[in-house]
Amino acid sequence: MVVEIIHKPASMGYDVYFYEKAIRETSRGAYVNKPIAIEDGRIIWSRVFVDEMIAFPTPSWELNEFDLKDLAEALDKLGVKTDNDSKLQGKIEAMTEHLQDLRKLLKLRY
Repeated sequence: MVVEIIHKPASMGYDVYFYEKAIRETSRGAYVNKPIAIEDGRIIWSRVFVDEMIAFPTPSWELNEFDLKDLAEALDKLGVKTDNDSKLQGKIEAMTEHLQDLRKLLKLRY
């Protein structure tokens, strides 16, 4: 699944698209997943095939900056981590080890 977020400065919001690339026998396009309802805490999706030659459909969600931040926070609480999160964690661990090495060289207690 591909997730694309497009900033719309005029409306001070973001268009969020969920779709899957697809190739059909005679045409190329994308399957666009759109949330249509929430039942019993589950999202009900509608899947539409869109030809690449026509305009992209309406977004799956239209969110403002606050909604987008709330969504990111909710995903984080679920334990969803991005590649960037992993890189940052690796840098923090490397910096911690480096500081410990410097303390040993300088014979500081910690």
